[in-house]
Amino acid sequence: MDGLVNLGQPADEKFRFTFSQLTPTDYVHFDDSLSSLRFVILDCRRKPNKTSQFRVLLFLVMDHIDEAYRNKIATLLRAMCAAKYAKEDNLPCQIAEDVFLGSVGVASNKDALKNLDVTHILIVARSLEPAYPNDFIYKKIEVLDSPDTNLEQHFDECFNFIDEAKRLGGRVLVHCFAGKSRSVTIVVAYLMKKYHKSLSQALDLVRSKRPQMAPNQGFMLQLRNFESSLRGQHGSNGTVIAISSPSDVDFA
Repeated sequence: MDGLVNLGQPADEKFRFTFSQLTPTDYVHFDDSLSSLRFVILDCRRKPNKTSQFRVLLFLVMDHIDEAYRNKIATLLRAMCAAKYAKEDNLPCQIAEDVFLGSVGVASNKDALKNLDVTHILIVARSLEPAYPNDFIYKKIEVLDSPDTNLEQHFDECFNFIDEAKRLGGRVLVHCFAGKSRSVTIVVAYLMKKYHKSLSQALDLVRSKRPQMAPNQGFMLQLRNFESSLRGQHGSNGTVIAISSPSDVDFA
C-alpha cells in the first residue's frame, strides 16, 4: 500500500492511483490529527483526465476530517485557483459599453484595469475582498455560486452600481472567482434590462466574449424568470424589444 492514496477503507480501483503518477508539485499532504489521513490534491489543469478522481477523493476526504481542516483545505484550494487565474485568466473581457467581465485574476491585474480606465469594481462572491481599495470604488455582493442562491434579489443594486459608475464617466469590472457563473449572471441580466436583449441574445453576446461562461442551473432559472418579468414590462404583446446588431450600441 506504500505510495497509494488510502482513505482507511477499501476503494474502487478507479479511485486509486499512485504518487508515481504525479510530479512533486502536483500534490499536497494534509495530516488529520485523529487519523493521520493523507490525500492528494491533483493539478487538474495539467491532468484533466484525473478530474473525476480528484472530485470523488476530495469529497470523501472532506467528509472524514473536522471543520478546522476543511476550512484550511478550502483556503488552500482558493489560493491555488486564484494563482491559476492570475496567470492564465487576467485580462478583462469587454462585454458592453464601459462594462467588463472577468475572474479574480482580472481583479488582481491592476495595470490592465488602469489601462482600460476601469474605476469601479463589482465583486459577486462571498470569499473575495477588494484587492485595491485605494484605487477603485468597490461594491461587494456576498453570494455563493450555488443553485439555491437567490442572486436575482441583488440585480437592481448591481445595475444601480454599474449605472452610477457610467454616469460619473467611469467603467466597471464585474467579477466573481472564476468569472463563469455569478458575475456572468449579473452581466447577462444587465444586458437584458438596460439594452432590452432577450436572454438568448445576452447569453450569445457574453459567450462570444467569454466562452468559458457557465451560469449554474439555479441562476439560469432566475434569468428565465427575469426575462419573463421584463417581457411583461415591455408591453402587452409579450415581446422584448431586442437590439439586433452591435451597431445600435457600442459593444466593443
